[in-house]
Amino acid sequence: MRKIRSHIALLGFVLLVCLANLNEATAQPTPALPTQIDLSAFGYTGLSPLNRFTFRFSLSLDFVDSNHLLFTFNAHSSKTLQVRHPDCTPASSCHMVHAVVIDLSNNAVTATADWALFDYQRYLWPLGNGRFLLRRSNSIFLIGADLKEKLLYSSPDKLLWTGVTADRKQLILESRAHESKNTGQVEQDKIPVKIEFRDVDSLEVRRTLKAPHILEMESLSSGYADSLHNLVHQTWLVRFGESESKRKDLMQVRSPCRPDLLFPTGKTLLVGRCSPDSASYSLSVFTLSGHALWRQRWSQQRFYPEVLSSDDGSRIVVSTVTPNRDGQEPTASDDEQTWPDVEQDIQVLEAATGNEILKTETKTAILKNQNYALTQDGRRLALVDGTMLNLYDLPPMTAEEREKYVAMDADSPDLAAPSSSADDTGQNASEADSVAPEEAPGSGLVAPVRTESRAPMEIANVPDQGAQPGGPAAMSANAQDTIRLIIRLRSQSRRKR
Repeated sequence: MRKIRSHIALLGFVLLVCLANLNEATAQPTPALPTQIDLSAFGYTGLSPLNRFTFRFSLSLDFVDSNHLLFTFNAHSSKTLQVRHPDCTPASSCHMVHAVVIDLSNNAVTATADWALFDYQRYLWPLGNGRFLLRRSNSIFLIGADLKEKLLYSSPDKLLWTGVTADRKQLILESRAHESKNTGQVEQDKIPVKIEFRDVDSLEVRRTLKAPHILEMESLSSGYADSLHNLVHQTWLVRFGESESKRKDLMQVRSPCRPDLLFPTGKTLLVGRCSPDSASYSLSVFTLSGHALWRQRWSQQRFYPEVLSSDDGSRIVVSTVTPNRDGQEPTASDDEQTWPDVEQDIQVLEAATGNEILKTETKTAILKNQNYALTQDGRRLALVDGTMLNLYDLPPMTAEEREKYVAMDADSPDLAAPSSSADDTGQNASEADSVAPEEAPGSGLVAPVRTESRAPMEIANVPDQGAQPGGPAAMSANAQDTIRLIIRLRSQSRRKR
Protein backbone atom coordinates (compact mmCIF):
# COMPACT_ATOMS: atom_id res chain seq x y z
CA MET A 1 0.00 0.00 0.00
CA ARG A 2 2.88 2.30 0.90
CA LYS A 3 4.51 1.58 -2.50
CA ILE A 4 1.27 2.40 -4.30
CA ARG A 5 1.05 5.72 -2.47
CA SER A 6 4.63 6.56 -3.37
CA HIS A 7 3.94 5.75 -7.05
CA ILE A 8 0.80 7.91 -6.96
CA ALA A 9 2.79 10.77 -5.43
CA LEU A 10 5.46 10.42 -8.10
CA LEU A 11 2.86 10.41 -10.89
CA GLY A 12 1.25 13.48 -9.39
CA PHE A 13 4.59 15.28 -9.35
CA VAL A 14 5.27 14.37 -12.98
CA LEU A 15 1.78 15.57 -13.93
CA LEU A 16 2.39 18.91 -12.20
CA VAL A 17 5.71 19.36 -14.03
CA CYS A 18 4.06 18.57 -17.37
CA LEU A 19 1.24 21.03 -16.67
CA ALA A 20 3.75 23.71 -15.69
CA ASN A 21 5.69 23.17 -18.92
CA LEU A 22 2.45 23.26 -20.88
CA ASN A 23 1.41 26.52 -19.26
CA GLU A 24 4.85 27.97 -19.97
CA ALA A 25 4.65 26.89 -23.60
CA THR A 26 1.16 28.25 -24.07
CA ALA A 27 2.22 31.50 -22.42
CA GLN A 28 4.71 32.17 -25.22
CA PRO A 29 3.39 34.97 -27.44
CA THR A 30 2.34 33.89 -30.90
CA PRO A 31 2.78 36.40 -33.73
CA ALA A 32 -0.49 38.03 -34.72
CA LEU A 33 -1.66 37.94 -38.30
CA PRO A 34 -0.46 41.00 -40.18
CA THR A 35 -2.65 43.83 -41.31
CA GLN A 36 -2.55 43.92 -45.11
CA ILE A 37 -2.67 46.83 -47.55
CA ASP A 38 -3.02 46.31 -51.30
CA LEU A 39 -0.24 48.38 -52.88
CA SER A 40 -1.80 48.12 -56.33
CA ALA A 41 -4.15 50.87 -55.15
CA PHE A 42 -1.11 53.20 -55.28
CA GLY A 43 -0.04 52.11 -58.77
CA TYR A 44 2.44 49.38 -57.77
CA THR A 45 2.22 46.19 -59.83
CA GLY A 46 5.27 44.36 -58.46
CA LEU A 47 8.89 43.98 -59.56
CA SER A 48 10.05 41.84 -62.46
CA PRO A 49 12.57 39.02 -61.76
CA LEU A 50 15.22 41.18 -63.43
CA ASN A 51 14.71 43.86 -60.78
CA ARG A 52 14.36 41.36 -57.93
CA PHE A 53 17.41 39.18 -58.65
CA THR A 54 19.90 41.69 -59.98
CA PHE A 55 21.32 44.69 -58.22
CA ARG A 56 18.98 47.27 -59.65
CA PHE A 57 17.50 49.49 -56.97
CA SER A 58 13.87 49.88 -57.96
CA LEU A 59 12.04 49.92 -54.61
CA SER A 60 12.39 51.26 -51.07
CA LEU A 61 10.31 51.09 -47.88
CA ASP A 62 10.85 53.33 -44.85
CA PHE A 63 8.82 54.58 -41.90
CA VAL A 64 8.51 58.35 -41.66
CA ASP A 65 7.06 57.89 -38.19
CA SER A 66 5.05 55.14 -36.49
CA ASN A 67 1.94 55.87 -38.58
CA HIS A 68 3.34 57.03 -41.91
CA LEU A 69 5.24 54.97 -44.47
CA LEU A 70 7.34 56.17 -47.43
CA PHE A 71 7.08 53.71 -50.33
CA THR A 72 8.95 54.26 -53.60
CA PHE A 73 9.04 52.08 -56.71
CA ASN A 74 9.98 52.03 -60.36
CA ALA A 75 7.20 53.94 -62.11
CA HIS A 76 7.55 51.94 -65.34
CA SER A 77 5.21 49.39 -63.79
CA SER A 78 2.71 51.98 -62.60
CA LYS A 79 0.09 54.11 -64.32
CA THR A 80 2.30 57.19 -64.11
CA LEU A 81 2.73 59.01 -67.41
CA GLN A 82 6.34 58.64 -68.58
CA VAL A 83 8.03 61.88 -69.68
CA ARG A 84 11.58 61.83 -70.98
CA HIS A 85 13.83 64.03 -68.84
CA PRO A 86 15.94 66.59 -70.75
CA ASP A 87 19.10 65.52 -68.85
CA CYS A 88 18.69 61.89 -69.91
CA THR A 89 21.45 60.86 -72.33
CA PRO A 90 21.65 57.71 -74.47
CA ALA A 91 24.37 56.38 -72.13
CA SER A 92 22.17 56.77 -69.03
CA SER A 93 19.73 54.25 -67.56
CA CYS A 94 16.92 56.76 -67.28
CA HIS A 95 13.75 55.83 -65.42
CA MET A 96 11.11 57.34 -63.14
CA VAL A 97 10.58 56.43 -59.50
CA HIS A 98 7.19 57.14 -57.93
CA ALA A 99 7.16 58.04 -54.22
CA VAL A 100 4.12 57.99 -51.97
CA VAL A 101 3.68 58.66 -48.25
CA ILE A 102 0.87 56.50 -46.82
CA ASP A 103 -1.06 57.29 -43.64
CA LEU A 104 -1.41 53.81 -42.12
CA SER A 105 -4.38 54.81 -39.97
CA ASN A 106 -6.64 55.24 -43.01
CA ASN A 107 -4.48 54.29 -46.05
CA ALA A 108 -4.70 57.87 -47.30
CA VAL A 109 -1.91 59.43 -49.37
CA THR A 110 -0.36 62.47 -47.69
CA ALA A 111 2.37 63.25 -50.24
CA THR A 112 3.52 62.08 -53.68
CA ALA A 113 6.47 62.77 -55.96
CA ASP A 114 8.01 61.49 -59.19
CA TRP A 115 11.79 61.39 -59.40
CA ALA A 116 13.72 61.22 -62.67
CA LEU A 117 16.80 59.05 -62.07
CA PHE A 118 19.66 58.27 -64.43
CA ASP A 119 21.03 54.96 -63.10
CA TYR A 120 19.91 51.95 -61.08
CA GLN A 121 22.17 52.48 -58.06
CA ARG A 122 20.68 53.14 -54.65
CA TYR A 123 18.86 56.45 -54.52
CA LEU A 124 17.28 56.79 -51.02
CA TRP A 125 18.59 56.55 -47.43
CA PRO A 126 16.78 57.21 -44.13
CA LEU A 127 18.45 59.54 -41.63
CA GLY A 128 15.87 59.14 -38.86
CA ASN A 129 13.28 61.55 -37.49
CA GLY A 130 11.44 61.63 -40.82
CA ARG A 131 14.45 62.83 -42.84
CA PHE A 132 15.82 61.14 -45.97
CA LEU A 133 18.59 61.61 -48.49
CA LEU A 134 17.75 61.39 -52.19
CA ARG A 135 20.48 60.96 -54.79
CA ARG A 136 19.96 62.03 -58.37
CA SER A 137 23.09 61.48 -60.45
CA ASN A 138 25.84 63.53 -58.73
CA SER A 139 23.56 65.58 -56.46
CA ILE A 140 22.26 64.76 -52.97
CA PHE A 141 18.94 66.20 -51.75
CA LEU A 142 17.38 66.31 -48.29
CA ILE A 143 13.65 65.48 -48.16
CA GLY A 144 11.06 65.19 -45.41
CA ALA A 145 7.52 63.89 -45.01
CA ASP A 146 6.25 66.35 -47.64
CA LEU A 147 8.80 64.97 -50.18
CA LYS A 148 9.99 68.47 -51.05
CA GLU A 149 13.62 68.49 -52.19
CA LYS A 150 16.36 70.67 -50.75
CA LEU A 151 19.77 70.48 -52.42
CA LEU A 152 22.31 69.32 -49.84
CA TYR A 153 25.42 68.62 -51.91
CA SER A 154 26.44 68.59 -55.56
CA SER A 155 29.64 66.72 -56.36
CA PRO A 156 32.03 68.29 -58.87
CA ASP A 157 33.13 64.74 -59.75
CA LYS A 158 31.13 61.89 -61.21
CA LEU A 159 29.91 59.71 -58.32
CA LEU A 160 30.73 56.07 -58.99
CA TRP A 161 28.99 54.88 -55.82
CA THR A 162 27.17 56.58 -52.96
CA GLY A 163 26.27 55.35 -49.50
CA VAL A 164 25.56 56.38 -45.93
CA THR A 165 27.31 54.96 -42.87
CA ALA A 166 25.27 52.47 -40.84
CA ASP A 167 24.94 54.99 -37.99
CA ARG A 168 23.56 57.54 -40.52
CA LYS A 169 26.12 60.20 -39.64
CA GLN A 170 28.24 60.43 -42.77
CA LEU A 171 27.94 60.33 -46.54
CA ILE A 172 30.25 57.93 -48.41
CA LEU A 173 31.17 59.22 -51.87
CA GLU A 174 33.32 57.21 -54.28
CA SER A 175 34.75 58.95 -57.36
CA ARG A 176 37.86 58.79 -59.52
CA ALA A 177 40.96 60.31 -57.91
CA HIS A 178 41.39 62.29 -61.11
CA GLU A 179 39.55 62.49 -64.40
CA SER A 180 41.04 61.69 -67.79
CA LYS A 181 38.66 62.63 -70.59
CA ASN A 182 40.90 61.48 -73.43
CA THR A 183 41.09 57.81 -72.40
CA GLY A 184 38.76 54.91 -73.02
CA GLN A 185 36.66 53.09 -70.43
CA VAL A 186 39.33 50.43 -69.81
CA GLU A 187 41.91 53.10 -68.98
CA GLN A 188 39.38 55.00 -66.88
CA ASP A 189 38.78 51.87 -64.78
CA LYS A 190 42.48 51.78 -63.93
CA ILE A 191 42.39 55.23 -62.31
CA PRO A 192 42.36 54.92 -58.48
CA VAL A 193 39.15 55.66 -56.59
CA LYS A 194 38.84 58.38 -53.95
CA ILE A 195 36.50 57.60 -51.02
CA GLU A 196 35.27 60.64 -49.10
CA PHE A 197 33.42 60.53 -45.78
CA ARG A 198 31.42 63.73 -45.32
CA ASP A 199 29.40 64.76 -42.28
CA VAL A 200 25.69 64.63 -43.16
CA ASP A 201 24.92 67.94 -41.45
CA SER A 202 28.02 70.08 -42.01
CA LEU A 203 29.27 68.30 -45.19
CA GLU A 204 32.83 68.57 -43.84
CA VAL A 205 35.21 65.87 -45.06
CA ARG A 206 35.99 63.66 -42.05
CA ARG A 207 38.42 61.32 -43.79
CA THR A 208 39.54 60.25 -47.23
CA LEU A 209 40.72 56.85 -48.42
CA LYS A 210 42.06 55.65 -51.76
CA ALA A 211 41.39 52.33 -53.46
CA PRO A 212 42.20 50.83 -56.86
CA HIS A 213 38.55 49.97 -57.57
CA ILE A 214 35.00 50.87 -56.68
CA LEU A 215 34.47 49.26 -53.27
CA GLU A 216 30.81 49.99 -52.46
CA MET A 217 32.32 50.60 -49.04
CA GLU A 218 29.83 50.37 -46.22
CA SER A 219 31.05 51.28 -42.74
CA LEU A 220 30.34 53.24 -39.59
CA SER A 221 31.40 56.83 -39.07
CA SER A 222 33.94 55.48 -36.56
CA GLY A 223 35.51 52.96 -38.97
CA TYR A 224 35.13 49.87 -41.13
CA ALA A 225 35.73 46.14 -40.69
CA ASP A 226 37.70 43.67 -42.74
CA SER A 227 38.91 40.06 -42.44
CA LEU A 228 42.34 38.52 -43.05
CA HIS A 229 42.72 34.87 -44.01
CA ASN A 230 45.26 32.65 -42.26
CA LEU A 231 45.78 29.74 -44.68
CA VAL A 232 47.78 27.70 -42.16
CA HIS A 233 45.13 27.69 -39.43
CA GLN A 234 42.15 28.22 -41.76
CA THR A 235 40.94 31.15 -39.68
CA TRP A 236 39.91 34.72 -40.39
CA LEU A 237 41.14 37.63 -38.30
CA VAL A 238 38.44 40.29 -38.05
CA ARG A 239 39.60 43.87 -37.55
CA PHE A 240 37.91 47.26 -37.10
CA GLY A 241 39.09 50.84 -37.24
CA GLU A 242 39.03 54.08 -39.19
CA SER A 243 42.21 53.35 -41.18
CA GLU A 244 44.81 50.67 -41.80
CA SER A 245 47.15 52.03 -39.14
CA LYS A 246 44.42 52.64 -36.54
CA ARG A 247 42.51 49.37 -36.83
CA LYS A 248 42.61 46.79 -34.05
CA ASP A 249 42.10 43.03 -33.99
CA LEU A 250 38.69 41.98 -32.65
CA MET A 251 38.44 38.19 -32.94
CA GLN A 252 39.34 35.12 -34.98
CA VAL A 253 36.71 32.88 -36.59
CA ARG A 254 37.03 29.65 -38.53
CA SER A 255 35.06 29.48 -41.76
CA PRO A 256 35.57 27.86 -45.19
CA CYS A 257 34.01 30.94 -46.82
CA ARG A 258 34.91 34.57 -46.24
CA PRO A 259 32.86 35.76 -43.23
CA ASP A 260 30.06 38.27 -43.74
CA LEU A 261 30.67 41.50 -41.81
CA LEU A 262 27.63 43.67 -41.16
CA PHE A 263 26.78 46.50 -38.77
CA PRO A 264 23.39 45.78 -37.10
CA THR A 265 23.64 49.03 -35.10
CA GLY A 266 26.04 51.91 -34.78
CA LYS A 267 27.89 50.10 -31.98
CA THR A 268 27.87 46.41 -32.96
CA LEU A 269 29.37 44.11 -35.57
CA LEU A 270 27.73 40.96 -36.93
CA VAL A 271 30.00 38.15 -38.15
CA GLY A 272 28.35 35.47 -40.30
CA ARG A 273 30.24 32.36 -41.33
CA CYS A 274 29.84 28.97 -42.99
CA SER A 275 30.32 25.71 -41.13
CA PRO A 276 33.37 23.65 -42.22
CA ASP A 277 31.56 20.33 -41.85
CA SER A 278 27.90 21.02 -42.67
CA ALA A 279 25.54 23.31 -44.58
CA SER A 280 24.79 25.39 -41.47
CA TYR A 281 25.41 29.11 -41.11
CA SER A 282 26.39 30.82 -37.85
CA LEU A 283 26.00 34.38 -36.63
CA SER A 284 27.84 36.09 -33.80
CA VAL A 285 27.33 39.69 -32.71
CA PHE A 286 30.05 41.66 -30.93
CA THR A 287 30.54 45.15 -29.64
CA LEU A 288 33.12 47.20 -31.51
CA SER A 289 35.61 46.49 -28.72
CA GLY A 290 35.23 42.74 -29.31
CA HIS A 291 32.89 41.74 -26.46
CA ALA A 292 30.60 38.88 -27.47
CA LEU A 293 26.87 39.60 -27.19
CA TRP A 294 25.02 36.62 -28.69
CA ARG A 295 25.20 33.93 -31.35
CA GLN A 296 22.88 31.84 -33.50
CA ARG A 297 23.41 28.80 -35.68
CA TRP A 298 21.07 28.13 -38.57
CA SER A 299 20.80 24.60 -39.92
CA GLN A 300 20.57 25.83 -43.52
CA GLN A 301 23.02 27.93 -45.50
CA ARG A 302 21.59 31.39 -46.19
CA PHE A 303 22.57 33.96 -48.75
CA TYR A 304 22.78 37.75 -49.06
CA PRO A 305 22.41 38.64 -45.36
CA GLU A 306 21.25 42.20 -44.75
CA VAL A 307 20.53 43.99 -41.47
CA LEU A 308 18.45 47.00 -40.46
CA SER A 309 18.02 48.55 -37.02
CA SER A 310 15.47 50.72 -35.31
CA ASP A 311 16.54 54.32 -34.81
CA ASP A 312 17.47 53.72 -31.17
CA GLY A 313 19.38 50.51 -32.00
CA SER A 314 17.32 48.36 -29.64
CA ARG A 315 15.97 45.97 -32.31
CA ILE A 316 17.23 44.72 -35.66
CA VAL A 317 15.81 43.02 -38.75
CA VAL A 318 17.87 40.28 -40.43
CA SER A 319 17.01 39.41 -44.03
CA THR A 320 18.41 36.34 -45.83
CA VAL A 321 17.63 34.39 -49.01
CA THR A 322 17.14 30.60 -48.95
CA PRO A 323 15.91 27.93 -51.40
CA ASN A 324 12.12 27.59 -51.45
CA ARG A 325 11.04 25.21 -48.66
CA ASP A 326 7.68 24.33 -50.22
CA GLY A 327 9.13 21.38 -52.11
CA GLN A 328 6.93 22.24 -55.07
CA GLU A 329 8.15 22.54 -58.63
CA PRO A 330 8.27 26.14 -59.89
CA THR A 331 5.73 27.20 -62.46
CA ALA A 332 6.55 26.02 -65.95
CA SER A 333 6.59 29.39 -67.68
CA ASP A 334 9.68 30.29 -69.66
CA ASP A 335 10.13 33.46 -67.60
CA GLU A 336 10.15 31.71 -64.23
CA GLN A 337 12.57 29.00 -65.33
CA THR A 338 15.23 31.65 -65.82
CA TRP A 339 15.29 32.69 -62.16
CA PRO A 340 16.01 30.84 -58.89
CA ASP A 341 13.19 29.33 -56.81
CA VAL A 342 13.90 31.10 -53.51
CA GLU A 343 12.20 32.83 -50.61
CA GLN A 344 13.28 35.62 -48.28
CA ASP A 345 13.45 35.07 -44.52
CA ILE A 346 12.78 38.04 -42.24
CA GLN A 347 13.61 37.95 -38.52
CA VAL A 348 13.10 40.69 -35.94
CA LEU A 349 15.55 40.26 -33.06
CA GLU A 350 16.46 42.04 -29.85
CA ALA A 351 19.78 43.71 -30.66
CA ALA A 352 21.43 42.98 -27.30
CA THR A 353 20.44 39.31 -26.90
CA GLY A 354 19.34 38.06 -30.32
CA ASN A 355 16.04 36.84 -28.87
CA GLU A 356 13.53 36.40 -31.66
CA ILE A 357 10.48 38.65 -31.69
CA LEU A 358 9.07 37.71 -35.09
CA LYS A 359 9.95 35.37 -37.93
CA THR A 360 8.22 35.47 -41.29
CA GLU A 361 9.01 35.12 -44.98
CA THR A 362 8.10 36.45 -48.37
CA LYS A 363 7.85 34.28 -51.47
CA THR A 364 8.81 37.17 -53.75
CA ALA A 365 12.40 37.47 -52.56
CA ILE A 366 14.33 40.64 -53.38
CA LEU A 367 18.11 40.61 -53.17
CA LYS A 368 19.05 44.24 -52.64
CA ASN A 369 16.01 46.48 -52.67
CA GLN A 370 14.88 47.07 -49.11
CA ASN A 371 11.35 45.64 -49.01
CA TYR A 372 11.04 45.81 -45.21
CA ALA A 373 11.08 48.57 -42.62
CA LEU A 374 11.09 48.95 -38.83
CA THR A 375 9.64 51.86 -36.87
CA GLN A 376 11.89 54.13 -34.85
CA ASP A 377 11.00 52.33 -31.58
CA GLY A 378 11.02 48.82 -33.08
CA ARG A 379 7.33 48.24 -32.37
CA ARG A 380 6.15 47.77 -35.96
CA LEU A 381 7.44 45.90 -39.01
CA ALA A 382 6.38 46.54 -42.61
CA LEU A 383 7.09 44.01 -45.36
CA VAL A 384 6.32 44.03 -49.09
CA ASP A 385 5.31 40.60 -50.43
CA GLY A 386 4.24 40.72 -54.06
CA THR A 387 1.82 43.63 -54.29
CA MET A 388 0.72 43.34 -50.66
CA LEU A 389 2.07 45.31 -47.71
CA ASN A 390 2.08 43.31 -44.46
CA LEU A 391 2.13 45.27 -41.18
CA TYR A 392 3.13 43.46 -37.97
CA ASP A 393 2.59 44.97 -34.52
CA LEU A 394 5.40 43.88 -32.19
CA PRO A 395 5.39 43.57 -28.38
CA PRO A 396 7.22 46.13 -26.24
CA MET A 397 10.70 45.42 -24.93
CA THR A 398 10.78 43.72 -21.52
CA ALA A 399 12.56 45.29 -18.56
CA GLU A 400 15.25 42.59 -18.73
CA GLU A 401 15.84 43.21 -22.43
CA ARG A 402 15.98 46.95 -21.81
CA GLU A 403 18.64 46.43 -19.14
CA LYS A 404 20.78 44.34 -21.50
CA TYR A 405 20.31 46.86 -24.29
CA VAL A 406 21.59 49.66 -22.02
CA ALA A 407 24.61 47.50 -21.13
CA MET A 408 25.25 46.83 -24.82
CA ASP A 409 24.99 50.51 -25.67
CA ALA A 410 27.53 51.26 -22.93
CA ASP A 411 29.84 48.44 -24.18
CA SER A 412 29.82 46.80 -20.74
CA PRO A 413 32.74 44.34 -20.50
CA ASP A 414 30.81 41.71 -18.50
CA LEU A 415 28.18 41.01 -21.16
CA ALA A 416 27.57 37.28 -21.63
CA ALA A 417 27.10 35.60 -25.01
CA PRO A 418 23.92 33.50 -24.71
CA SER A 419 22.64 31.21 -27.42
CA SER A 420 19.50 32.94 -28.64
CA SER A 421 17.86 30.58 -31.11
CA ALA A 422 16.22 27.17 -30.96
CA ASP A 423 18.21 26.36 -34.09
CA ASP A 424 21.44 27.06 -32.23
CA THR A 425 23.29 23.91 -31.28
CA GLY A 426 25.59 25.70 -28.88
CA GLN A 427 28.96 27.33 -29.24
CA ASN A 428 30.52 26.56 -32.58
CA ALA A 429 33.72 24.71 -31.83
CA SER A 430 35.39 26.32 -34.81
CA GLU A 431 35.02 29.85 -33.43
CA ALA A 432 37.77 31.39 -31.36
CA ASP A 433 36.69 34.69 -29.83
CA SER A 434 40.18 35.43 -28.53
CA VAL A 435 42.38 37.49 -30.79
CA ALA A 436 45.71 36.03 -31.92
CA PRO A 437 48.50 38.38 -32.95
CA GLU A 438 48.91 38.56 -36.71
CA GLU A 439 50.95 40.90 -38.82
CA ALA A 440 49.02 43.45 -40.83
CA PRO A 441 49.46 42.67 -44.52
CA GLY A 442 49.75 46.13 -46.01
CA SER A 443 48.17 49.51 -46.38
CA GLY A 444 46.14 49.17 -49.54
CA LEU A 445 42.43 48.69 -50.04
CA VAL A 446 41.48 46.11 -52.63
CA ALA A 447 38.12 45.66 -54.34
CA PRO A 448 36.07 42.80 -52.84
CA VAL A 449 35.78 39.48 -54.59
CA ARG A 450 32.08 38.73 -54.52
CA THR A 451 30.85 35.28 -53.52
CA GLU A 452 27.36 34.02 -52.84
CA SER A 453 27.84 34.29 -49.08
CA ARG A 454 29.83 37.49 -48.87
CA ALA A 455 28.48 40.95 -48.18
CA PRO A 456 29.64 43.66 -50.59
CA MET A 457 31.20 45.89 -47.94
CA GLU A 458 33.97 43.46 -47.02
CA ILE A 459 37.40 44.65 -48.05
CA ALA A 460 40.19 42.18 -48.64
CA ASN A 461 43.41 43.75 -47.42
CA VAL A 462 46.59 42.58 -49.17
CA PRO A 463 49.87 44.29 -49.91
CA ASP A 464 49.38 46.92 -52.57
CA GLN A 465 52.95 46.76 -53.91
CA GLY A 466 52.72 45.71 -57.51
CA ALA A 467 48.95 45.23 -57.37
CA GLN A 468 47.11 45.87 -60.59
CA PRO A 469 44.19 48.30 -60.12
CA GLY A 470 42.20 46.81 -62.98
CA GLY A 471 39.36 44.36 -62.48
CA PRO A 472 35.83 43.51 -63.45
CA ALA A 473 33.37 46.33 -63.69
CA ALA A 474 30.61 46.59 -61.09
CA MET A 475 27.95 45.39 -63.51
CA SER A 476 29.95 42.30 -64.46
CA ALA A 477 30.45 41.41 -60.79
CA ASN A 478 26.71 41.77 -60.20
CA ALA A 479 25.93 39.51 -63.15
CA GLN A 480 28.39 36.88 -61.94
CA ASP A 481 26.91 37.10 -58.45
CA THR A 482 23.41 36.43 -59.76
CA ILE A 483 24.55 33.51 -61.92
CA ARG A 484 26.28 31.88 -58.93
CA LEU A 485 23.14 32.32 -56.84
CA ILE A 486 20.92 30.76 -59.51
CA ILE A 487 23.20 27.74 -60.01
CA ARG A 488 23.75 27.05 -56.34
CA LEU A 489 20.17 27.50 -55.20
CA ARG A 490 18.83 25.41 -58.07
CA SER A 491 21.18 22.56 -57.22
CA GLN A 492 20.20 22.70 -53.55
CA SER A 493 16.53 22.78 -54.48
CA ARG A 494 16.89 19.70 -56.71
CA ARG A 495 18.74 17.75 -53.99
CA LYS A 496 16.03 18.64 -51.50
CA ARG A 497 13.25 17.42 -53.80
